[in-house]
Amino acid sequence: MKKILILLYTMLICAVAMAQNSPAVYVNVPGQVCISTAASSAGQDKFLSVNAMINAGNGYTQAGQPTWTITTPNNDAAEYEVLYTGNTGAVLKADKLKTTKSLTLQFLEPGNYEVRIEIPYKYNNGPTRTTTITRTITAMDCTINTCGSNEANDKPGFFEDFGTLPGSGIVRRPYPINGVVTYDYQGTNDLRDNYYSISNNTQLKGDWVNSTDHTGNDRGGMLVANSHNDPRQLYKKTVSGLCKGSVYNFSAWLMNINPRDVFENGCVSGYKYAGVTFKVVNADNPSQVLATFPTYNVSMHLGAPKGMWERFGGSFMIPSNVENVIVTIFNDMPGGCGNDIAIDDIEFAYCSPNITASIKGKTGNLAEVVCEGAPITLTSDFTPADYFVNPRYQWEMSDDEGLTYVNVPFGTATAKELVIGPGELKGTRTVPTSYRFRVRIYEDGSDAVTCASPSEYVRLTILPMPTLYLTKSQVCAGAFVELQASGGFDRFTWRDLPGYEGATRTIQVTGDTTIMVYGFVDYADGHTCKDSNTAHISSVDNPIVDVISTSQNICAGSSVDIRINDVLAGFNIQWFQGPDAGGVLTPLPQHTGKTFLSQIQINTPAQGVFTVVVRDPLNVCEVKSAPFIVNVTPVPIANAGPDQLACASVNTSGLFTMAATLNTAESGTWTVDSVFGPGVTVPITAADFKDYATVQFPTLRNSRVTLKKGGITARFKWTVKSTVNNACSSSDFVEVSLLLDPSISDAGPDTTLCGTNNVFTMNASQPDLTLTGPSAEIGTWTLVSGNATIADIHAYNTTVTSLVNEQDIVLSWTITNAANCTPTTDIVILHKTTRPVINLRPGIITCNSDGTFQLDTLSTKGNPDTYSITAGTPALPGFVAITDQPITAWPITINYPVGTPRGVYNFNLSYRNSANAGCDSTVPFSVSVQTPPTAPTGVAASTPNICTSGNTTLSVVGGSLGQNADGTPNGNWVWYAGGCGVGAPLGTGTSITVAVSATTTYYVRAESTGACTNSTCASTTVTVFQMPNAAAAGPDQTKCNTTTFTMAANAASVGTGTWTVTAPGT
Repeated sequence: MKKILILLYTMLICAVAMAQNSPAVYVNVPGQVCISTAASSAGQDKFLSVNAMINAGNGYTQAGQPTWTITTPNNDAAEYEVLYTGNTGAVLKADKLKTTKSLTLQFLEPGNYEVRIEIPYKYNNGPTRTTTITRTITAMDCTINTCGSNEANDKPGFFEDFGTLPGSGIVRRPYPINGVVTYDYQGTNDLRDNYYSISNNTQLKGDWVNSTDHTGNDRGGMLVANSHNDPRQLYKKTVSGLCKGSVYNFSAWLMNINPRDVFENGCVSGYKYAGVTFKVVNADNPSQVLATFPTYNVSMHLGAPKGMWERFGGSFMIPSNVENVIVTIFNDMPGGCGNDIAIDDIEFAYCSPNITASIKGKTGNLAEVVCEGAPITLTSDFTPADYFVNPRYQWEMSDDEGLTYVNVPFGTATAKELVIGPGELKGTRTVPTSYRFRVRIYEDGSDAVTCASPSEYVRLTILPMPTLYLTKSQVCAGAFVELQASGGFDRFTWRDLPGYEGATRTIQVTGDTTIMVYGFVDYADGHTCKDSNTAHISSVDNPIVDVISTSQNICAGSSVDIRINDVLAGFNIQWFQGPDAGGVLTPLPQHTGKTFLSQIQINTPAQGVFTVVVRDPLNVCEVKSAPFIVNVTPVPIANAGPDQLACASVNTSGLFTMAATLNTAESGTWTVDSVFGPGVTVPITAADFKDYATVQFPTLRNSRVTLKKGGITARFKWTVKSTVNNACSSSDFVEVSLLLDPSISDAGPDTTLCGTNNVFTMNASQPDLTLTGPSAEIGTWTLVSGNATIADIHAYNTTVTSLVNEQDIVLSWTITNAANCTPTTDIVILHKTTRPVINLRPGIITCNSDGTFQLDTLSTKGNPDTYSITAGTPALPGFVAITDQPITAWPITINYPVGTPRGVYNFNLSYRNSANAGCDSTVPFSVSVQTPPTAPTGVAASTPNICTSGNTTLSVVGGSLGQNADGTPNGNWVWYAGGCGVGAPLGTGTSITVAVSATTTYYVRAESTGACTNSTCASTTVTVFQMPNAAAAGPDQTKCNTTTFTMAANAASVGTGTWTVTAPGT
């Protein structure tokens, strides 16, 4: 019993020791993988992924990441590359193998690679130990042949890209033909084992990568499968009519759709690599396997989160007894955790050798120009030299630029060399300039058409026959036909018109006519080639219509000229578009009667089909043309991007980044189209553009451009051409502006308005109206304070209406440009006040002898301090206007010429308060000018002497009264006694009667009732005498004889006595 216990104890100790020395390790390393040799063409790179880790538990913990050692077949580290490592800081290849859980490798040489893995670990937190695992990976050479560049599109084969998926998001569908895929189709939910879908995304299971198809189509399809243990067919197809003895490539693009997380965590205990086998069997004897191409273990690329496609397959030669094959792709890898795959772009294609053709003696020249009938030899070759065992040759030629080829009908057309003898090389009427020659080489016993791969072509340009163009080949009798010869010849002569040399002429056809033209070409040194051509013109009842155009191959949107012969002018001509697919013709009435349609724009192929119907004027001859077709090529649409602008005060470098668009199969070029703006010195030419604007990378759509100074706009042109047809191009323009700040703002002078005038007219500085586009300037008025209405806020001379009689209105005038560069602003103040008022005292009267009158007021308001006076109508003669005189006191004395004729004269008084400019007022007034009286020259008394007492009448002698402005007297004659103007007047008038009792001196003067003064007085004295005593004559006397009597009368008491004879006597 004791021995048994000792034995058990010993076994336990050993088990513990073994457990300490042998932790469980998970290693995922494929046994066999495919590689492509370093000499293989691009697109065949292969990679493999590996990982390793300690299975933690039972006291074991991993103390660090593994370190890998790789021994290559030839012990050369250059035979592999590290494409991914978890050691992200490593740069050298050797360092990338250290401390990393996983690797993605690329093997470059076939053979056995030994992988040694060292993983540090601890047991029960003891010292760090290392466990070492070694695996061998066999790298199989799976290189697919690189084929020649010769055309092989007509060879039997196929290309499967699984089409495109409709809609949006992830879409699935089954393969449309039963039996091609033997996996079960699943349309929804996570893809289960042994199920597949055709989809536009690989993520048909939550933990698969999210990737699109390999073809690159928009929403392109691919086959996605969740493989399991039992081998199943992923794809199958029968291919017929293969070329015996030829090499074919059978390939597809595969993706392992498990991401790194699945490889390193989800399936770490035993990852199942994906993989398929390509198989080719004889379709007529399926037991005969012609080729198998296993992919071995297909890995994911751990450095590609969305997965990475790899091309697998192989090349094989078709046996001489096989023409039809069945190709299959099936999954024969074990199921479990992993083995999930996507397949796309399956291809079975003829693999041509490199075949060349050349001109013998000039192997480096693939083109030559020869005269018709000149002898020449073409030769051929192929590589690799052992591709064919019994090669057969067939030389072909094309006269339509390679669209179709036919067997060469002359020379040694089935030999290695094509010997073209004298006279065999002929031009054709359809392609007058050149032929393409090529050779097809195929294995003896194979189909000479489908199994012969062509060489590159050799071009032989042959001087063609003259082209003879007729506006009509069939005409009504008597019609005129225009003849035109062409075809590259230097000159032309006509058989029926000797001595005439020219390319064009017109003939009248009276019957069936055959025209022959001779074309002459001078070439080389004094050599001349001559050729001829004929055309037959039939005289028939119906006109023959030939339709031609300036081009039959145009870009969409281009225009062509279409014409029929000019001699049809005057005929009844109807043009139609079509026929369309249903045979319908659409009338074109706008072209009725025309023989020439100028610049017809054609946008679509349907618009490029024309038919014309012609009837002679009497509707006797009629013909309907065959459809005339103008082929249309789409034109790329150029988009130069949005206009850009910046202010020079902000963008001091002048750099801009363009934003044009460029699509696939297009090329673009930037050029400077024009430069303009206030910063440009005129005149300017295209040679000067570089001084203002440059393009850094002219062919980049997002090139940077530089504007070298402010105040300019550069217009850049973006020209996009189709890379397929450079003639189809379009251009777009974009303007880039580097703008100066706006003009300096001046709001104008402060202004004052008075009274009822409430409208101010502004006079600000104008924006620069010569500027346009983003430099265009605009001014804006803003009411800062006050109560007013601005008629037009953008007019420099707008009107502003004050809504309050007395106020200060503050306005700002701002000039900005369209780019909103830094604006400039100025302020102006508008003063609105009431006018000063002067209420003149009316009834101004003056005497013309004074030469002045007084201007006085009844009242004033608003402190008027400056006045001006101008003459009105009627104007006072000789009056001198008074201008801007200060008002110091009222009344104001106004001077005028002395002696002015009487009358009423009108004046205008203008006045203002000088502190308020613009507050001028004008009031009219009138002045009545009177004339002064003329002093009397005397006084006449009717009785100047009066005895004792009596009456006498006094009258004015001379003089005159003064006159009012209207000519009426402005005074009276006033009489005084005893002194001029002394005492109370005796009376008025030109005469008065007074009672006189004593000697008295009387005075009279003209006294004014207006503005003039009184005249001086004239006077007269009326004398009053005393009464004498009574007269006594004395006694009567009688005497005789004497003649003398002495009277005895009494003496007078006063005065003297006077004797008078009272009775007759002697």
